Amino acid sequence: TAWMQKVEQCRSNCREQLNSEFFVLLSTRFSILKIDHLLMRIGIIILLKQKVLRLMDYLAVKHSHMAIAMLSVILFYIRSFSRMGSGKLAKNKLVFIGSHSIDTLLLISAFTLVFMAKINPFEQLWLLEKIVLVVIYIVIGIISVKQTKTLPKIMYVAVNTVVILAIGYLATAKSPLLL
Repeated sequence: TAWMQKVEQCRSNCREQLNSEFFVLLSTRFSILKIDHLLMRIGIIILLKQKVLRLMDYLAVKHSHMAIAMLSVILFYIRSFSRMGSGKLAKNKLVFIGSHSIDTLLLISAFTLVFMAKINPFEQLWLLEKIVLVVIYIVIGIISVKQTKTLPKIMYVAVNTVVILAIGYLATAKSPLLL
């Protein structure tokens, strides 16, 4: 019986030692797994935050572009109707410089949006049409300024109004009109 007690005590000590080594091993392995899991989750969260920030940047530029476009259209009509009358407002330095500055900002924001969205105008035909219409809008605006009679000015403003509406349609529908 004494011998059996010693054997049982040895088994008990061995079990305790094995259990403690096993739990140490498990706890270190699980903590590593927990740390790896947390790092992976943090990485995913950082990646999601970066995507959300990029989306927020894109939305900020997009809304700025829309606001600048509205200002550009308003200034176009102010200058056009002023030229049909006395032309004083159209010749005002603040209106003249302001409209050119707004149009420049409009083009910069447009290029920024195309770059941020990684859109190719030759793959997205609505964008190609929009670019062509913007060029037509500019050319008609230049021709309209050189007119001396009121009737051609009215006709060019009417044509540019249709062009502006088509540009607005393309911007919202993102579906080509002609191509």
